[in-house]
Amino acid sequence: MILAVDPSSKSSGWCLVNPDGTVVKCGVVRATRIGLMASRIRDLCRDLLVYGATLAIERATPQTRKGIYRDLFPAGMAAGIWIAELQAYGTHDLLLVTPRDWRKAMIGKGHRGRDAKKRAAIQRANAELSASGLPRLDPAMTGLDDVAEAICIGVYAAGRAK
Repeated sequence: MILAVDPSSKSSGWCLVNPDGTVVKCGVVRATRIGLMASRIRDLCRDLLVYGATLAIERATPQTRKGIYRDLFPAGMAAGIWIAELQAYGTHDLLLVTPRDWRKAMIGKGHRGRDAKKRAAIQRANAELSASGLPRLDPAMTGLDDVAEAICIGVYAAGRAK
């Protein structure tokens, strides 16, 4: 199994994917405090690691220029929490996925702007969920784009591992 994560400080999308690329389950972890985020990730990892997963995580890249979204936590904090929690459970298989690589493979080129990339990722994630026999993502879901990106990361990682 592959546990794919799109880490961010406010909401981290996650997805559990079979080695053949089919999605098993997915969701989002939301929190506004570091301790609460760590606690929620710890609880989720405890529940998911019965499957014995490799962690595929998007490489953290801080965006701190003026006018661009800035995390409440230091850059890479959420990614570090995920990695630490999984290592605490004995999972040391780690696959760092760059945003450029998974986007190129999963949604293609030509999506200009952040919103266009998010829409394309959501569309691709819904296609992957349908192919796996799971319901599509709820458009009203909080953290929708984070979950969609985690699904894309997981399916990309499964294909890369073959």
